Amino acid sequence: MSTLVPTVSSTFAACTGMSLLPALEVVPSKWSSEILKVVICGTDTTSFSTIIHKGTHFPQVLGTDDYTYSESSCKSLARSNPTNAVYNADNHAFFSDYA
Repeated sequence: MSTLVPTVSSTFAACTGMSLLPALEVVPSKWSSEILKVVICGTDTTSFSTIIHKGTHFPQVLGTDDYTYSESSCKSLARSNPTNAVYNADNHAFFSDYA
């Protein structure tokens, strides 16, 4: 049994009562030899923006962090601290939604 099973199972268990979207499995051989699993659940975001958000965390992509979440908080961060906004994963996700 894969060592990822308990992690994925517990993630899905935490989504009880939410709509579940398919898990995305990627094998990014240039980043890691392990399978990367992104489990998307809930209704507050699109699958596409979640993939953008998660993808920007890779150091080879942008190396973003999670300074804040939500559209209003991201807009506020862009006004108060543009440097952190550039490196905030949700800012890139919201940009991809509206671009």
